[in-house]
Amino acid sequence: MLGRHRFIRNNIPSFLQTSELYKVHDHLREFSKVPYLRRRVLAPEARSNQFRLALVGRTNVGKSTLFNRLTKSRRAIVHNVPGTTRDRRFAPGRIAGLEFEVIDTGGLEDAPSGSLEEGMLSQTKIAVHEADLIFFLIDGRQGVTPVDSYFARWLRKENASAPIHAVANKLEGYPDRWQDSLNECYQLGMGEAIPISAEHGEGVSLLLDALIPSYDLFEKRNPVIQQNNEDDNKIDEDSHKIKFAIVGRPNVGKSTLLNRIIREDRVLTGPEPGVTRDSIEVPWTFGEHEIKLIDTAGIRRHSKRDHSNQIEDLSVRDSFDAIDKAQVVAIVTDLSEKKLTHMDLTIAQRVIEQGRSLLIIANKCDMVKTSYEYEMSRVKQQLEDSLAQVRGVSVLPTSALTGHGTRKILPEIINVYEKWIKRISTARLNRWFNAISRHHPPPNTKGKRPNIKYVTQVSTRPPTFVLFVNSPSLIPESYQRFFLSQLREEFGMDGIPARLLLRGNKSENPFQKRRNFQKRTSSVAYSQKKRTIKK
Repeated sequence: MLGRHRFIRNNIPSFLQTSELYKVHDHLREFSKVPYLRRRVLAPEARSNQFRLALVGRTNVGKSTLFNRLTKSRRAIVHNVPGTTRDRRFAPGRIAGLEFEVIDTGGLEDAPSGSLEEGMLSQTKIAVHEADLIFFLIDGRQGVTPVDSYFARWLRKENASAPIHAVANKLEGYPDRWQDSLNECYQLGMGEAIPISAEHGEGVSLLLDALIPSYDLFEKRNPVIQQNNEDDNKIDEDSHKIKFAIVGRPNVGKSTLLNRIIREDRVLTGPEPGVTRDSIEVPWTFGEHEIKLIDTAGIRRHSKRDHSNQIEDLSVRDSFDAIDKAQVVAIVTDLSEKKLTHMDLTIAQRVIEQGRSLLIIANKCDMVKTSYEYEMSRVKQQLEDSLAQVRGVSVLPTSALTGHGTRKILPEIINVYEKWIKRISTARLNRWFNAISRHHPPPNTKGKRPNIKYVTQVSTRPPTFVLFVNSPSLIPESYQRFFLSQLREEFGMDGIPARLLLRGNKSENPFQKRRNFQKRTSSVAYSQKKRTIKK
């Protein structure tokens, strides 16, 4: 570490004195080779150039409901339990052709020092200063409460550069019936409140009266940025970003690991399990690769979940959706435990069934009391026995608390992703298969030997291969597993869930008998009809 700092200190003055462009390029290339600088300087979380709208208010006023309404999605978990949302989250929104970014925040409430509410308040502070427009939501049915008045004053003291507008939510039906509640909103010092019903979509178009002036001002201040952002959106649709989901059981260090990777307290952490509820997406850049880190809620067995308020069920559903949409999935386990739990293997099986590339992160290695090498060999052996279909899956020992081993995570993500999208030519596949079939031909089934014609790869993500044979029913499952294991070993695809499909002759069509029967019956009916016509 001292050598790296000495290299940086000695080279920065010469870099600042260099005027030739090619020398500047050479210095930047040398800096990019240093892993410390590549993460700290070249890989900050990208600040979106889009217009940002922040939704702020006390608990249970409908911020997440309005967030889902503006984004036309169900990304945020909505429930009548106060404090359901905890971390701030971003999503693209759209109203009447205006495209912007919406920020959902946790509910404002009294925050004792060192509590979870204090972390939620700090997340809201960051969102307030990042936004270009702030909507302060209140419950229009209850009117202005002392808590609303307190946080309205707090919001003005934050001295945010963005304009603040009051929004009275939960006002369904004819607006005149809520006129008294709207008149109370003037005491907040934010002007006339906008009456809406986020759940039913009533009055959402009235938000344009506050949105359009701020949006026009943003475009005048950033005309070049806005134009570049439109071009970037077109490019992003065609580019392939790596979606990396961090999943696992509760309280194994998923959120702490994400904060350690990006070197920022982006998501809330705590000693108690179940702090994270929503799936939080964090864009990140590592070298030339754009990665979207996804922090998820902990997954417990169905019998151990709290079904009283359904929040945990919704969080687990969100975690499974993140697995389905991700490309690389890391399962965080607790290395200090005696063995991998049944839930760890169940989550891994879910990842394999979905065809996602798998990575095991053995966290809390600083708490291991026995030999370090022994614990790693134990985990790898258990994976070999329980997940035989993906032998050779990568296992990284880390400590999110101390930072041990976390530098290897992002390079390993790139390595696993490149294996997952790997494509093998048909000629190379068949040369390998001809060589292996001479030593290990498929066994005879029912006295018949299957005739394998050729093999080809039809798709990637995950790698999918098709084996053309004369009769697919003659290929036993044991030979299919042998074929895939040998293929992974030969072409460097260890730990990747590959798929194998069998294709046969037309006679193998399961509906061929029905088709022949229909031909016979139709020909008989046609001949009888022809005889009656002749008569």
